[in-house]
Amino acid sequence: QYSDGAPCDDGNDRTEFDQCQQGTCTGIDLCVANNIQCNPGDDCNNPSSCFRGLCLENKKPDLTRCDDGDDRTSNDVCRSGVCVGVDLCTITEDPVLTDEQKKCQTISCYRGNRTFPAKPNG
Repeated sequence: QYSDGAPCDDGNDRTEFDQCQQGTCTGIDLCVANNIQCNPGDDCNNPSSCFRGLCLENKKPDLTRCDDGDDRTSNDVCRSGVCVGVDLCTITEDPVLTDEQKKCQTISCYRGNRTFPAKPNG
């Protein structure tokens, strides 16, 4: 039997600083001791778990469908744990309005659909 404080291995790989305490080998679970709260998960990440005081990420596969929360984008998919959508209005150029059209119209775009609403009076 070892004396209190002697290093040992409690057989639990989740603990560290294992040492004898009153005849029993005991380690410290840093996740419990430090009350570590890991990511509960979202569209692109499964819940992460704590191991030896560190949160282990668990990303969902790239191209998993998700919602980036931006209603201007579409085709939202996960990329490296982040939900990314495509703003279709930024991947094509606006048409050119003539000077006469510019007096009365503006260009509006939403999810790749361009409209040409009338300018307000003024």
